[in-house]
Amino acid sequence: MGYAAAMLMTMAERRQATRGHLMDAALVLFADRGIMAASAVQIAAAAGYTRGAFHSHFASKDELALAVLRRESERYLESLRSAGTGIAPGQGPTKTVVEEALATFLSAMVDDRASLLMRLEARLYAARVPQFRGALLEVDAELRQGVAQVMRTTLARLGLALTVDPARAVNLIFMTYEQESLSALLEDRSLPSPTVRSAMLEVFGSVVRPVAA
Repeated sequence: MGYAAAMLMTMAERRQATRGHLMDAALVLFADRGIMAASAVQIAAAAGYTRGAFHSHFASKDELALAVLRRESERYLESLRSAGTGIAPGQGPTKTVVEEALATFLSAMVDDRASLLMRLEARLYAARVPQFRGALLEVDAELRQGVAQVMRTTLARLGLALTVDPARAVNLIFMTYEQESLSALLEDRSLPSPTVRSAMLEVFGSVVRPVAA
């Protein structure tokens, strides 16, 4: 590799690092202040850059918010796939196998305040800003489709199947997780909370059954 190519690679890596730092800062500020209230200047400053650096990577806060959501979705799906392939088929009672399957999915969840509030804030923002809505729904649909696929594959390996449409199951699980996690935050309980796991187990168990022999 020549000197020029090496320099270009270094510049590309630096741009990627800057982009990542901006996204990290945005995640925290969007969660704490909301997408509307957090400014480009504040995000850039929190990441240690100027406003010019912000605009060299993102055309707008909306574009940045969507980039953050896509990155978090990709990280979650990758974690979920890894967790799913790591669990061996259970030989015990169905209840035990279901609990092990749930533990697999929960282990991939990002249990932190910023990630949860960012997801909720993005929906509120989309409700207020129609221009953001379509892109958010697209990102959300891609995530849910990916989760449904991993869920079907993992459950099949464990000798389990869904009792409802995969999209419906994913919606129920996500709604339960987010609602119970938000309640935990409102009550000053840390994440992950035992009540979150209990509620998730109840919902998960209701949509999963053993595959008929």
